[in-house]
Amino acid sequence: MYIALVTSTFLISQYHAKWMVLHAFFEIFAICIGNFMWIWGIGKIGSNRTAIYNNLSPIFAIITGYFLLGETIELWQLIGGVAVLWGVYLMRKSKISIVQSTAMK
Repeated sequence: MYIALVTSTFLISQYHAKWMVLHAFFEIFAICIGNFMWIWGIGKIGSNRTAIYNNLSPIFAIITGYFLLGETIELWQLIGGVAVLWGVYLMRKSKISIVQSTAMK
């Protein structure tokens, strides 16, 4: 989007101020606050347990696309989402973490 603003004949004044404010808000929310919460979570529950939840990002992307962009959810996306959720469930259910299991060897 920024390249289009700089290189084309598209004038910045034509770009509606409302969308620029919304874009800035989403950048601040997604990048700054999201990274802060991620780092805070690592500090609270540790990197091994936090890394499991990194797999949920595509699921939230699909849900966000459905509600905000009106995209359709395909069967393969549902299958992938179920597989990810099943994997997170299995990792949470497990009593032995990866570090503990490698320390026992």
